[in-house]
Order: sequence, then C-alpha cells, then structure tokens
Amino acid sequence: MAAVNDDIGEVCDHTVAEAQGIITATDITFSYEDLDDPPNGRATDAGDSVKVKASFAYEFPILGEVFSAFGGGPLSIDMTPWGTARLELSVPGETECPP
Repeated sequence: MAAVNDDIGEVCDHTVAEAQGIITATDITFSYEDLDDPPNGRATDAGDSVKVKASFAYEFPILGEVFSAFGGGPLSIDMTPWGTARLELSVPGETECPP
C-alpha cells in the first residue's frame, strides 16, 4: 500500500484496518531510502525505496489471563514486522502517520 499510494494517512488507515485492532497509527513507522544513482537527496521520489515497519507488543488474551491468574504478568511478545518496496508515486509532504 505504501509503495503505490502517495497519501500517508490512507496508508496508515489501511495498515491499522488490516491489523484488525492489534496496532494503532502510532505503532507504524515509515522510512524512505534514496536509491537514485547518484542520490539526489530526496528519498520520496517515484522509484526510490520505502520501508514500512510496525512495532508493537502483542498480548495473548487467553494465555495471558491464565498466566496472570497464577501471579504472572501479561503474556506478550514484541513484534516488528516490516516490508520494503519501490515507490510507484512520489510522496509529497508528510512521511509519518498522523496522530
């Protein structure tokens, strides 16, 4: 979605919707890499690379309750899935998810 859409707000909304309530927009980070040869100092041109990453702690709802019942804390795992792709459209303006 980030590679073919130039509206960061739409990319964030789509990412949050696909995660089905596990993450929020504040969990998502974008980074752009200038792959021009030679680099032109702009990393949001069509053809450059975009990396989208979501960082969050996923809490296991049922196992966590059982674990907590025996005096343990919530059972969770830190996750940081990411993907990279070449931008199909230049990205103007903001490069971060809106709050």
